Amino acid sequence: MDDTERAAGLAGDVTVVLAAGLAKEWETLTSTDLGQIEGCLQGVLRAVGGALVAGLARRRLAALASREGQCPRCGGTVRLVAGARPRTLVGLVGEVRLRRPWYHCAACRHGYAPLDDAWGIGAGVVTPGLARVACRDGLEAPFGQGADLLAENLGVRLHEETVRRRTEAVGQVTEHDQADWGRWPLPPGQAAPSAS
Repeated sequence: MDDTERAAGLAGDVTVVLAAGLAKEWETLTSTDLGQIEGCLQGVLRAVGGALVAGLARRRLAALASREGQCPRCGGTVRLVAGARPRTLVGLVGEVRLRRPWYHCAACRHGYAPLDDAWGIGAGVVTPGLARVACRDGLEAPFGQGADLLAENLGVRLHEETVRRRTEAVGQVTEHDQADWGRWPLPPGQAAPSAS
C-alpha cells in the first residue's frame, strides 16, 4: 500500500465525521448569514481535524507496536497494563480522543504510553500547538482575557487557569535557560554577569 492509498483510507474515515457535522448544522448553514456560517463551519472542521489526528494516532500506534517491550527511561522490560487506555486532548485542530496502550516498568516504576512519547505530548490535555498559542495569549493579556481570545479566535475554550499554567511553564523554562550563562555566547571582551 502506497502513501496515496493510506491517505485515501484516512480521508474515508474522516468523511463520515464531515458528513455528520454538515448534517447537524445544515439548517444554519443554509439559512443564515456568512458570520454564523463561518462559526458553524469552524466547529465542523474542528471535529474533522480531531478525527484526522485520531486516525493518524491509530496508524502511528501500528508502526510503534514493533518497538514496544523496553522502558524508554531505564531500558528495563515493560509489561502491558492497558491495551486501550483513553486520553482526550484539546488542540488547534479539535478535540482528539485517543485509545493507546499503556505500559509499566517494574524496575524504575515508570508508566508510559509509546504514542505520548513519540508525539511529545507529555501530561495534561492541551496539545503542544495549542499550548504555544495559549502561552502567547497569556503573555499578551491577563490570563482570563487570553482564554477569551482563544475562544473568540480559534473556537477553543480553555480555562483561565490552564492558560496561566501553560504561560508560567514556558516562563520557567525560559528563566532556567537564561540562567545558564555558559550556553550563551558573549560578545568579545564582555564578561558574564555575576550570580546574585
